[in-house]
Amino acid sequence: MPGSLFANGRYRLLERCGGTADTAFWRAHDTVLARDVALTVIDVGGDDSADALFDRTMWLCRTRGDAVAVVLDMFERDGRAVVVAQWKQSHALGLVRVGRPTSAAAALDPLARTVADAHRDGAVVAVDHPNRVRVGSDGVAFLAFPGVPATATARGDVRGLGNALSELLTGIHHVGDARPLSPAALRPDVPEALSALVVGSVVSDAAAPVGQPVTGTAEQFVAGLAAVSPADGPSYAADPDDEDSASTSWPTWAPIVAGGALIAVLATIGWFVGVSLV
Repeated sequence: MPGSLFANGRYRLLERCGGTADTAFWRAHDTVLARDVALTVIDVGGDDSADALFDRTMWLCRTRGDAVAVVLDMFERDGRAVVVAQWKQSHALGLVRVGRPTSAAAALDPLARTVADAHRDGAVVAVDHPNRVRVGSDGVAFLAFPGVPATATARGDVRGLGNALSELLTGIHHVGDARPLSPAALRPDVPEALSALVVGSVVSDAAAPVGQPVTGTAEQFVAGLAAVSPADGPSYAADPDDEDSASTSWPTWAPIVAGGALIAVLATIGWFVGVSLV
């Protein structure tokens, strides 16, 4: 529960950020180092073990860049594998309004390239749930909750990228490999190529629509994003109803600031005119 202490009082749980049947994502406060962190808590058992999960996560530990939160620690607690990562000011995918659909492609491009790099090295990233991915104040989507369970696969990474792109475009939370609603059907301004990339990356060969190519690899997903990504990079605005939306972009505040400056100038002119009349 939020407010509870975890791991012998080291971490205070602040906010649950989603999860699955055997995994929980938390924003927590490190009471020793006085900083917020991201906790990925995964139940392990059977043929899987915490040590095996940590071994699979090591590729992410060596990764540096905006697409993956920095892994700070990994430990086992009460049959659960816990991965501690840096917490960054960010928003859930469903709370991000993408102005241009192509900006969603640009936002997800760094993470997709990281996934492609991992697959070339024989690793997987475990983008198995949209809640793992958040959007930072720079507009870049990143893996906020690292931790690679035994069920993670390369195909699951591609499917997860498609689900994340779908949620960025439509705000609809989609999980799994069932055929999603076409983003172009929900948003007429979504390019058909981007909508096809979502559907092609999520569905399996058997469930693919007639004539719809399946995006089976991360390299294909990156190529699909590159074909529609704008040159000026990602842009987005946080949902105004989100209490964590303090990082509003400058264009939102520009008219207010400009108006205030104009009032100040007019007041100064009026003061000088009044003094001269006296």
